[in-house]
Amino acid sequence: MKKFIFIFIALIFTLNIDAQERPAMHAIVFADTDDGKIGKGEAVSLDEFKDFLQTVCNTINHELIIDPYLYTGTICRSKELIDLLDEFECDTNDIVVFCYLGHGTRSHQDTSVFPQMCLHEQSQSKYVPLIDVSKSLAQHRAKLTVVIGDCCNYPGEFVLPKVSKDQPAAATKIPSATISLFKELFTNTTGVITMCATKPGTYGWSNSATGSYFLNSLMQAIEETPINSIKPGNPWESIMDIVMKDLWQYNFKDKNNPSKTHKMSPCYRIEPRKKKTKPNGIIPPRVNNLQQLISDVANANLQDSERSERKKQVLLELTPNSLIRTVSSDGSVAFNRPYKAEAYLDRIIKLRDIININIKTIHRDNSGKITLLEVHEVYKINQ
Repeated sequence: MKKFIFIFIALIFTLNIDAQERPAMHAIVFADTDDGKIGKGEAVSLDEFKDFLQTVCNTINHELIIDPYLYTGTICRSKELIDLLDEFECDTNDIVVFCYLGHGTRSHQDTSVFPQMCLHEQSQSKYVPLIDVSKSLAQHRAKLTVVIGDCCNYPGEFVLPKVSKDQPAAATKIPSATISLFKELFTNTTGVITMCATKPGTYGWSNSATGSYFLNSLMQAIEETPINSIKPGNPWESIMDIVMKDLWQYNFKDKNNPSKTHKMSPCYRIEPRKKKTKPNGIIPPRVNNLQQLISDVANANLQDSERSERKKQVLLELTPNSLIRTVSSDGSVAFNRPYKAEAYLDRIIKLRDIININIKTIHRDNSGKITLLEVHEVYKINQ
């Protein structure tokens, strides 16, 4: 009996050590995907943002925890946000990302440059100021906190211009310089970054085909900016300067007055991390869902034995005849013939230049078993 207790305690101790080895990125997302005007566009942005965060996490060797914090459709509401902020806990070595996709507004008496989030609420009394979210999350003193409000900052109607999409690619390839920038922004930076798509008194734009102009510009800046153009010690300030210049080139037509155009101008604030640390709270349980498992198979930062173990767990979710097929980043174009799932995963484990695999579509049979996974691969470019 004593031997059993000793082994049990040793096992718990080992699991606790393993849990601390890889810090987490807690991604809290509230997306108003049910809105009649902007819902489709926000859904597009949400999918792209999730893939983007998973790629960042694999690059900097953090575990992405997003499912417990994903609030869309009918649960994108102020009560859910307030309850989550009250209960949220993280470790001081973790990264916290908050992103709101939806309508925003402000009152003439607001002193903050950041807007109030409408959160699909009909009553103005239920709107939540973005700055309140930033202050609440900052209290946890995570290594880095990034707060994004992709919404209007003006008490007016949302406008949705239309643009065409780029030709999809078979796989996303990320240069080594971009990987270095990911690490500079998310690993080597501490503090609280709060940003919004629009300054006080201005409009924000999105569309149903490509999603949010602001969020797309932000992700593009992080992915494509040469690291040698980043200001030493101020990487996020450099990124926001690029985003502001990119958005300023557009002239958005007023929905009610086509002869009138608007500019889109974001606002942001960067605060250093406070020296005082908060004792570690309860860390939410790691989420081992299918997306996380298959991302770990593609994570070259993990040992081969760990990747093989994740492969076994993925196969437990599939059937012996399940197939995996590669598609474009938006899932609209399929490439090559489908692989047998195990053969596909065996190939991925041998790759050293792959960063992530994003699941785009899951096909199931009548009994609910997975028959086909459509995935998009992300690679680094060795320069």
